Amino acid sequence: MPADPSPSTAVLIPVKSFGDAKQRLSDVLDADARADLARRMAGTVVTAAAPLPVTVVCDDPAVADWARGVGADRQGEGMSGRGG
Repeated sequence: MPADPSPSTAVLIPVKSFGDAKQRLSDVLDADARADLARRMAGTVVTAAAPLPVTVVCDDPAVADWARGVGADRQGEGMSGRGG
């Protein structure tokens, strides 16, 4: 039999804690604005990838809740190097 011409594809998206994201913008955006920006950027990526299975890799409970809320799977302890 020939090989399946359409192998399974999934998207793995690493997402840092929204509160810790975009630190280089701290001169122009406060912490809440940076968190909102990071959340919206991550949402754009999840939405663009949504026709495929999406897994968010994070080690922050708030990001995990957000990921479940936008329909992505969640894998923990991936961003800090504390585990795997």
